[in-house]
Amino acid sequence: MSKLRAALGRLLRVPFFPVLFGWWFLLVTFTANINQLEARVLVVPLLVVGLVIALFWGLAWLLTRGTARSAILATLGVFAFFGYGHLLRVVSWVSPAASSKGSVIASIVLLVCLLLAGLVAFGRRNWAKGVPHLNFVAGVLVLMNLVAIGGSYINQPRISGDRAAEEVAVGETAEKPDIYYIVPDRYASNTTWQEFFNYDNTGFEQSLEERGFKVYDDAHSNYPYTTQSLASTLNMRYLEPEAKELQGQTEELLPLYNLIGENAAVKNLKAVGYRYVHIGSWWWPTSHSALADVSFNKAIAFTLFNQRFAAAEYTQLILRNSMGQILLRRGISVGNFTVLAANVVDSDVHANAFTYQLDSLQKTVTMPGPKIVFVHLLMPHPPFVFNADGSRLKPDSDASKAQLYVEQLKFTNRKLVEMIDQIQARSKTKPVILLQADEGPYPGEGIPQASGADKMQDYTPADLQTKFGILRALSLPHLEPADIPEELSSVNLFRFVFNKYLGTNLELLPEKQLVFPNASDPYNFIDRTDAVKGYGGPGEGG
Repeated sequence: MSKLRAALGRLLRVPFFPVLFGWWFLLVTFTANINQLEARVLVVPLLVVGLVIALFWGLAWLLTRGTARSAILATLGVFAFFGYGHLLRVVSWVSPAASSKGSVIASIVLLVCLLLAGLVAFGRRNWAKGVPHLNFVAGVLVLMNLVAIGGSYINQPRISGDRAAEEVAVGETAEKPDIYYIVPDRYASNTTWQEFFNYDNTGFEQSLEERGFKVYDDAHSNYPYTTQSLASTLNMRYLEPEAKELQGQTEELLPLYNLIGENAAVKNLKAVGYRYVHIGSWWWPTSHSALADVSFNKAIAFTLFNQRFAAAEYTQLILRNSMGQILLRRGISVGNFTVLAANVVDSDVHANAFTYQLDSLQKTVTMPGPKIVFVHLLMPHPPFVFNADGSRLKPDSDASKAQLYVEQLKFTNRKLVEMIDQIQARSKTKPVILLQADEGPYPGEGIPQASGADKMQDYTPADLQTKFGILRALSLPHLEPADIPEELSSVNLFRFVFNKYLGTNLELLPEKQLVFPNASDPYNFIDRTDAVKGYGGPGEGG
């Protein structure tokens, strides 16, 4: 026992706390978003941060020649870099106006750390005495988060079976057309634009009709959020099995993210010879896909030694919670050679991702088919970064949210038309193009919330129209107008396409609009179909 105690004492005198404090900041960010992240996204950041801190620690040792001193100096660097974002949020909470003074706050943080570093580097204190205590504190902080993460995954309910892999009976077809599934996020129906944003989107809809699209002027999603909406549409069914198994048991969305990634529509298309081309977004669940035969997923990226590398959304969260959002925004460059940079600011990520996705989509047109191409465009989704002409919005714009939303919508419309022209002009055979939003805007994104309710089951029909009203426009070659239903629910999108182009005989499901109370109860679906369908126009109350 005495030998074990002695060994433990010697171990605690080794100053490994700089790395542990760095890992603690990473784990805190992960734990705060645990219901939306997989544990595997931790591996690379933990390794990279550990190596960088060890390198910084080594440089500090060369300057001080003191093991404890250098470890404390490295720890000050860790707290300055990772603690900045958390401090900024506290300052912004106390004084919202201070949120625009990030560079000033960063300068103050660095100055304080430099002063403390001077005291450590040139002071006469025996810093080695504090090493065991700092190791203990850092170890406890890391262990607490690891226990929370482990407990969350152990207790997370699992969905029985692989429902997303359900096969459909495909018939004999002479031609398998390319299929483009394009999802512009939070793109409202024309009813919503007209009645709540005072903007008539008819011109865009007419441009689509001129290009052979069937436009559903007052379409609705089945669910009010991207996660549930995409999981349902891509699996061609409602999420009733998940509700039955998970309601009231968990708030974690990973089961639904798995349904998006391992969806039935793509699996069945691949089974009959389609290639899957996935164009990733900056939102983690659609940033990548294990099913993809071809992936474009570098919209969110680091540039390291002039080479571009994809970055997961979790990595972006880390940078936004750190001084990286300032240091890496401009990057470290020597002439035209970029040593290190990253698009870590929300507006930069949003704008760069959209441009990258459009460029990638053009590259898919000449790829051999048959192919299914999926792109989740987070436009006209906020943040508002584009004017109607495509120029970048100035941060000090005094336009209202509604005006900014419409400006970004106009730019999105122009790029969508350009993109569709490219697809139709360069495709060898006429493709199927499914242009359908996943959700509408939130009440409050440019327009007042009519109900004032916190929970969607209490929303007025006007609020529900805002959230469920979406763009739906379909280019379905070789079909007569009589073959295309006047109403087509999101859940039936791929059922209809499979029936018409792959010879299946899938039943079209009745349309529903389902809400849930809040983020902590995401599987408790409540039917508000009657309220959505019963919306009577401006002035409609509860």
